[in-house]
Amino acid sequence: MCETHELSSLSIDSYLLDRSAHVPIYLFDQVESTNDLAYGYLSNPAIDMVAVLAETQTSGRGRRGRAWTSPKGAGLLMSIGLSYESSPALHYEEWPLLASWALHRALTRVIHENVHIKWPNDIVLNEKKLAGILTELSSSAKRRNLIIGFGINVNLRLEDLPEELRKKATSMFVETGQMYNRNKLAALIIDEVQQLRKDVSHGLRFSDIHEEWVAHCQTIGRHVRIVQGRDLIEGVASSIDHSGILTVIDDTGTHHRIASGEIIETSPLGQLSV
Repeated sequence: MCETHELSSLSIDSYLLDRSAHVPIYLFDQVESTNDLAYGYLSNPAIDMVAVLAETQTSGRGRRGRAWTSPKGAGLLMSIGLSYESSPALHYEEWPLLASWALHRALTRVIHENVHIKWPNDIVLNEKKLAGILTELSSSAKRRNLIIGFGINVNLRLEDLPEELRKKATSMFVETGQMYNRNKLAALIIDEVQQLRKDVSHGLRFSDIHEEWVAHCQTIGRHVRIVQGRDLIEGVASSIDHSGILTVIDDTGTHHRIASGEIIETSPLGQLSV
């Protein structure tokens, strides 16, 4: 799949399936945060969707404020900004789940096996973290801006990963032995988000894709440890409902319904019914 290792906005645009929307694509060598730049571009009322990519970030952030770093030329650091008027309904609380579905669809176009979603919105490959997503929202009286930040380990080698993460994280190259064209991958993600935006504007909710989403989720049936605020919840992930809420059953039989949190550890226990 790899024709070039260099990112190019023109190349990304050429790979888009739907070029009629004229999505502006901005590419930088180094920035503080692609999410912050995407917010800035959406301040222009003429722009309702934008993609911002960078080879490196100095202040890139993941969920729970953690940094997301990647060696230059090896990862895909991209933020897609969507701007809405007062309607259609944004359903912001569902977008982390919807975004993980869109990213999973894009990745499985190039990697056909062992790519799964880890609740709520990480992507794992062969049981190791491949990609993370951060969604952020800003609102004003007339507009709501949604930013979806993607961090994907594409062509990283094992030695590029911090030693303490090598058992937990991976890259597309490490797992498959292939180098991947990041321009094509960026275009696939933009296409999926663009289609998702259209579907949401026509009423799509997480409940509509729930069955497919759960089918690709590795979390169900596993022993998990979840950080929720200052609490640590440990037990078996038994189900994810049509609102995206995860139910964990602890050793006492107590059912914990978790709307958001971070899974810090999982171990297979066999599949449970959803």
